[in-house]
Amino acid sequence: MTIYETIKDDYLVYSDKSYRKIVQGIIDYNISNNRSIIKVLEFGGGSGAFTRFFLEHENCIVDMIDISDNLLSIAGKILEKKGYKNRFRLINATICRELLEKLNLKQYDIIFAGAFLHHLNKLELRQSLSYLNENLSKGQIFAAFEPNLINPAIYFQYIYETKFNQSHYDRNEFPLNPYCLIKILKNYKSNKIIFYDVKYRSVSNIDKRKMILRYGFLGKTVYFIVSRIFSYMYSFLKTSKFKCKYKKDYFLLITKF
Repeated sequence: MTIYETIKDDYLVYSDKSYRKIVQGIIDYNISNNRSIIKVLEFGGGSGAFTRFFLEHENCIVDMIDISDNLLSIAGKILEKKGYKNRFRLINATICRELLEKLNLKQYDIIFAGAFLHHLNKLELRQSLSYLNENLSKGQIFAAFEPNLINPAIYFQYIYETKFNQSHYDRNEFPLNPYCLIKILKNYKSNKIIFYDVKYRSVSNIDKRKMILRYGFLGKTVYFIVSRIFSYMYSFLKTSKFKCKYKKDYFLLITKF
């Protein structure tokens, strides 16, 4: 079981404005399809954090998949309360080749993974993207919003959280490099990478007490060193003249086939 499967409330990490901006970027890239209805397949949607912002567009309908029946139950209640009752379908399942074959990817205009791919191990990630690469056809879009490995501060943060803290992340999580994803998606017609900072609704803080209880003096020392390195790297990048891809915490990859 993952940390996210234990969550019992609506799981919104970013501000409404940030979610809306990300979704709008994907919708805008799809405009050339000239379809009256935009059908979206969403991977790992949780409590519908991104789903609700796709459904703000009246011509969108969404099939959303997640492994947590608890989060899906929360999503269903929220989306129905917002009046989206007949425009979404929630699928409680593990994303795998068999499921994707059953769903028939050809029917979707957009396949979207919102902060989901970094939960997969390397084999699962390659197999999932390879399947999309082989089965998406002309005009379809694959979009992924992910933590940005190219930003060294994000790298340090994830190393700390997954190896030592484990309060907010699963052990196997890891940020991604958008250019590595593109290498797997070989059959695309065009792609666009947008590097983002988001406004957080809640921020993951380093859990000093938990570190000390678990590792004693070593935990306290690691906490001090890693937190200082992370703070320095993050501040340095944000104020430097480096290209934005080294300074931003996330990326949105939009690939059109």
